[in-house]
Amino acid sequence: MRHEYSAVPDDVWLIRRSEVLQFFLDRERIFLTSTGRDRWESSARRNIARELGTLR
Repeated sequence: MRHEYSAVPDDVWLIRRSEVLQFFLDRERIFLTSTGRDRWESSARRNIARELGTLR
């Protein structure tokens, strides 16, 4: 993901990426379908939280 936005300065990238990740964690559900929630919700939340931790 970072490579796709390589023109964005690091400080701006860290702030905006953190905001996007936090947005997903703050939602009641990340996935809108029951299949998505059943299969990936837990692992997605863990992965997002882990990445957010590395950005902060």
